[in-house]
Parts: sequence; C-alpha cells; structure tokens
Amino acid sequence: MNMPIGQLSTAFTVRAVLDLAKADKIQLSAPVSRYVSGVPDGEHMTVADLAQMRSGLVDFSKQAAYLDAIQKNPEARLLPDQLLHYSFTHPLLFKPGSRFDYSSTNTILLGLIIEKVTGKPLSRVITEQVLQPNRLNSTTFSTSFADPFLQVRGYARNSTTQNLQPVAWNPSQFWAAGAMTATASDLRDWARINANLTEYNHILAAYPQSPASGQTTTSVEYRWGSFVNHGWVGNASYQAGFESIAIYAPKTKDTIVILLNSEALDKGVPLAASLAQRLSRFISPHAIYQSDGQP
Repeated sequence: MNMPIGQLSTAFTVRAVLDLAKADKIQLSAPVSRYVSGVPDGEHMTVADLAQMRSGLVDFSKQAAYLDAIQKNPEARLLPDQLLHYSFTHPLLFKPGSRFDYSSTNTILLGLIIEKVTGKPLSRVITEQVLQPNRLNSTTFSTSFADPFLQVRGYARNSTTQNLQPVAWNPSQFWAAGAMTATASDLRDWARINANLTEYNHILAAYPQSPASGQTTTSVEYRWGSFVNHGWVGNASYQAGFESIAIYAPKTKDTIVILLNSEALDKGVPLAASLAQRLSRFISPHAIYQSDGQP
C-alpha cells in the first residue's frame, strides 16, 4: 500500500542535490543567495548548511501561524514561498554553520535551488534522478490533494474527544520536506540506497557529519538528509495521521521499515519509534536504534 512518508521525503530531496553537485550544477560551498534571494543571512549561509541542517533558520512547520492556517483550511494549496514566509518572519536561531538544528525550512530551500538550476519542477527532478534510476516505481512526489496513488487514510486523535478521526493530507503544505508517498517494499530498497553515499565521497570529503545536538541520546549524527542513530541510517516521520520509519544498518545489512496510518504513543514516544527500537534490539543487539534519537 502507498502511504505518505512525511519527513522521509527530505532524504530524496537531498539526494537530488548531491546528484546535481556531482554534475557540477550546484556548488555545496556556494552561498544560498546565489540561487535564492530574500533568505535571511543568505550571503553567509551555504547550500551545505541547508543539507546538513546547520542554517539556523526557524522550522516553518512548527510555527503557530502555519499550524493555525492548515488547521483552518486543510485543503489550502500553499506555495513554497508561503511556507518560507512562516520561517522568515522570525530571526535566525544561530549563526549559519555553527551548529545543528533540524528545520524543514532548509529542505524547502533545497527544493527551490533544484528547480532554479534545472528549470524543472522538483517532482520531475526527483522522479527522473532518484526514483526511476533506482527502480522505486511505487514511490511518488505528490503534487495534488487527490493523489491517485494514495491508498490509505490517516487518523489522528481529536484534541477534545480523543477519538480517532480521519485527517486531510495535503502535500503542498510540506512540499520538498514531506510530499512523497511510498510502499514498504520501495522503502526497504531505498533505506539501503540512501545509506550509501560512496559515489559522492569526492564532493563530501570536506564536510564532517553533524552531531545532532539537543538529542537526549548519544551517538546520533546527521549527514546529508539522514540521521545516523547508533549504526542505523535513515529517517523517521511523525506527520499528522501517519508515522513512518525507514532505516538501514550498513554493518549488519539489516533494514527496518514501519508504516502506520494513525498517531499513537508508547510511554510518551511515537509508536513507530518504539517499535523500531524493539526490532533493532531483537535483530541487532549490539546496535540498538534509540527511539528518542530524532526530533
């Protein structure tokens, strides 16, 4: 079944950026202002800062104004510039490049950079450069509210009654940071592909992995679109009505994929994360995925 994968979309966007950097169409060390105008401190913020979540830009998806807007009109189509506006009205959290802070605003900007240098819609670039070459035929970048590939409805608890109710899923409200859908089998293959950055070593050698500061666990880093969590490489997403995880352990060649179509907690932790930790303990007791290792 094809389901929204939320924040897992970021890794696909970053992979497209790396492909373009490999082809000398994007310079990772270039200032963001070279490609996108109007970004706060964009002259001192690099493309690499965006891809490594070190820009200091506030996460648009956590702002009250954004959350209020999509709650009032779940079917509203939002443009990337509108998403950025929810971030740009706030000051930077820190000097670009100085530390890690996960922000989906970075991924929106990467999507705009991709469109700028290719002259193509982001959905087409990801399809042609990432999905088709890797035969991920059941993975899509959704561009419409009524996605024909979407086969599952998500459910969330009503804040007043606590009853489960269906939620609207609108890809435009997340775009480069969360507009994709996939099947479990495709994510199994993608988890392995995503964990291997060997072909980009020559352009990434100058950039160390970023410690994912602020996490309650140790041994968690962030590298080019994915977390490295105690030997497991990949991402988790806890989007309204859906939870998803796709992680791969290169040393043991184990893969964990979890897709849920409802929000649930296990002792205060998203259920998908709790399940991933339990599974990793069973199949790889020396490298246990930590359920609180990703924001």
